Amino acid sequence: MKILLVLPLIALSALVQAFPENRTFEERSPVFHYRDDRDGRALAEIHVRRVERDGEPTVEIVISAEGANIDPVAGYPGVRGANRHTAEAFEHMLSGRFPVRVETRRAGGETFVGSIRAGRRGTIAERVVGPDGQLEPAAGTPREYPLELVVDTHARGSGSFQTDVLLHGATRLRVGYRILGNQLEILAISGFGDARHHPRNGEAALLAAQQVKDEGDDKQKEEEEKPLPPPVTDADWDARDLEGKWALFSKSKADFIAWRQYLDKRKDFAFLEWIALYSPHQSEQLAAGWTLARNNAPQWTRVAVWLREAYPFAHGEAESYQLLVKHNPAYAHAYLDKHREVVAKKDGPLRQDLEEFRKKNVAKVNVDKALPPFEHAEVFRHLDAPKDLAEFGNATRADSGKVYVHQVTRAVKAVVTSGRHEEPWIGKVRLLTRHRHLDVRQSAYLAFTYFAPDLEAKTALLDQFLDVAEDKSEPPAIRDAALLAYSYFNHPQVFLKLHHLAGKTDNAIWRAVVSRLGDVGHDFTHQHLSQIPRDKLGDADRELLLGVLDNLARRMKERDKGLGQPGVRAWLETAAWAEHVDDPLKKALRANALEVMPRWLNAEERKAVEDMQQKYTPAFPAPDEQIYRQRVRDLAREILATRPKGG
Repeated sequence: MKILLVLPLIALSALVQAFPENRTFEERSPVFHYRDDRDGRALAEIHVRRVERDGEPTVEIVISAEGANIDPVAGYPGVRGANRHTAEAFEHMLSGRFPVRVETRRAGGETFVGSIRAGRRGTIAERVVGPDGQLEPAAGTPREYPLELVVDTHARGSGSFQTDVLLHGATRLRVGYRILGNQLEILAISGFGDARHHPRNGEAALLAAQQVKDEGDDKQKEEEEKPLPPPVTDADWDARDLEGKWALFSKSKADFIAWRQYLDKRKDFAFLEWIALYSPHQSEQLAAGWTLARNNAPQWTRVAVWLREAYPFAHGEAESYQLLVKHNPAYAHAYLDKHREVVAKKDGPLRQDLEEFRKKNVAKVNVDKALPPFEHAEVFRHLDAPKDLAEFGNATRADSGKVYVHQVTRAVKAVVTSGRHEEPWIGKVRLLTRHRHLDVRQSAYLAFTYFAPDLEAKTALLDQFLDVAEDKSEPPAIRDAALLAYSYFNHPQVFLKLHHLAGKTDNAIWRAVVSRLGDVGHDFTHQHLSQIPRDKLGDADRELLLGVLDNLARRMKERDKGLGQPGVRAWLETAAWAEHVDDPLKKALRANALEVMPRWLNAEERKAVEDMQQKYTPAFPAPDEQIYRQRVRDLAREILATRPKGG
């Protein structure tokens, strides 16, 4: 069973976190982790606490985007311990962009209407490319986000209660509890997926969803009617072509809402389309798509189709679905029916959307004014970069005879955000890791921090990235980027290599290594890093090491009952791999696995280890695969037979 985050940007199926027994708390519950059912990542943590309101006990539910065991956003920016996308979801809910309703029922029929509010706010630690081109391990986001969403149940009195948090009229979070005087007893916590998959009360839910959506739209319109100062003068904007506009937009520090308002007022649909394609920020892409849709611009359907394919499962899925399928169903149905080439994938979201239109007999209208779907080769055309690239600088218009550095790096980032992590685009990005321009090479290597988890971890590719990371003749910025790319591949040799490199404190890539160990490490990592002498480290390096050790210690202390299935599998594979290749860390890794895993495996994870014992097969190349496979199975058997020590 996988525990689910209940947030509007993630389409998940309904699962329940089951507790072996009821628990009683005073002010604050233990940490409950919610996991994406697609990949098992912990995206938020939840607490349920008793508070006093007007002298009466009531309950607050606190959902947090920050916590020791929360997995970060994908790619190199993400630092374990917080998830920016979760915080962005809170922001949308608090602004009314995603309408929310809180309902609490007491056993016996009494109903209370609750509310949501922001809890703590702050920046989120993320890696960024610094002014010198090197990676800053935990520089933080440039602005603050709501880190907590507080659900006020407004329940009063004693007894048994059930609180539902509804989004678009459908339950996304359900908490059952009992208030007995000063005590709070948690009965169950359940997470539900997207509203269209789990309607609450059939047709009534659809009507409620529409009513709540309308209320949210009205609130959003009220906020949008508060104009912000224009981010640019009309004269400056009109003097620029699309590339000149992009250069100005990319460097601007103005709030994106100001840009969206300005572009909406100017009806600059062409540039809004560029934002939907090329902005590295999902929220900006979707906001640009909505602005085009509300203007019925010729671009809106092809942008909606592009974003629907970009976010078929994870963050943004629900909103991309609303944009394409719910905004103007008759128009979208006709568009998909006319352009069958975009629904070619049998299991793709567009094929499912078209089938939904057909099942509901959605009428079709004329779409002759709509622009045809994007050609991928055109969107990504600058991946085929010439050797010589120009700098755009402070120009306002592009020279038709030149290809600019930012055009190539923009195309690389567009492949990342588009979700089209497939050939030929990945191959083209890989070629760019050998380009002569440093910014292009760095951008290409960093793109692999997004691609790597889904690619086969072939030894040749791993060695290529590692060789560059360890090449002292390479610029530090390239070495950092190559090391990060290497570190995201799912192969046990990566875990081992990072631990060996951590001991080389004079290595130029040491900070990147230690930072990544803070993401992927566990109890063994804490034990290993604790042995690094700190007296010879500079202040910044010592601070980084101590911060990682502190985070690892909190992760170990605050972990809920269980290690997480992906972590369990990787832990076993790494310990067995160390023995398989006779790595110097093999004894310490084995001892650590046998000491920690038997104590913390929950029932579901124990079942996963049992499955590995019986039928494990590696998902990556391994020399003498049959022998390695047996090593993993034998270690799994030994862990299952080991009696837990302590706890």
